[in-house]
Amino acid sequence: MSVSTVERVERGETVSEEALDKIALALGREKGAFYTPRIPFGPAFGAMVETYGHMEEVAVSLMNTHRAIREAAKCDGILIHSPMSPRCMTTKYPR
Repeated sequence: MSVSTVERVERGETVSEEALDKIALALGREKGAFYTPRIPFGPAFGAMVETYGHMEEVAVSLMNTHRAIREAAKCDGILIHSPMSPRCMTTKYPR
């Protein structure tokens, strides 16, 4: 394999499946390791893409104030809270 092919892979440019297979074998992986889906897609995946395929990820900032939460509630977007995220913190308010 030529150095220029390896450089194209490193830059994320398109290369042939044959080239990817050679790299996979050199790294102790099996053929198809870099282009074959790892999880088989079933009918549920197609339904999910049909339902949510139009959505796109957007950057958001941490909401530290009640005002920020009230403003977010006025939008037409969906906010997903992930308690496992290191940026999410639980605050206990006095009663």
